[in-house]
Amino acid sequence: MIGFCGAINICGGEVRFSDMRRMCGPHTTGCAFINGSYGILCDGALEERRIQPVMVSKKGYLYISAVICETPDGDNGTVAQAALEGYMEEGEGYIHRLEFPYAVALYDGRRGELLLTKGHLGDVPLFASLQDGTVYFATSLTALFRLFGGKVRVDRRVLISHLTGAPQ
Repeated sequence: MIGFCGAINICGGEVRFSDMRRMCGPHTTGCAFINGSYGILCDGALEERRIQPVMVSKKGYLYISAVICETPDGDNGTVAQAALEGYMEEGEGYIHRLEFPYAVALYDGRRGELLLTKGHLGDVPLFASLQDGTVYFATSLTALFRLFGGKVRVDRRVLISHLTGAPQ
């Protein structure tokens, strides 16, 4: 996997590094952050695609951002920093106004919320799954296959709702 994967336990439990490591697969490079119920692992297996989570502490709360996008210099870290600063100044509307292909995982420690979003341009992937009170997310579907042992079920109702744009 080249990108990011992570988890947030919405029931207040701990996130296990071993789960994220299993999602990441055989790569040995990367950068991880775990803080109780939230964790993210960024895998930069290719040198030219530097990726790492960006963390800022403001008024005692942590804000963490990871971004996958195509940048001219290959440094997604600077885009993650800009996305985090824009979010802290203007809210999530800043992220939605970005005009390039991206996938973002942004944790707001003040609110205890995780924003998972992708841009309306391009095809940068972002996947999520809920199991036992934990939301797992990744920029690679293979990461979720590794975590769940290759067993993936699709809820027909949710899929139809997604495809038709109807609320769930």
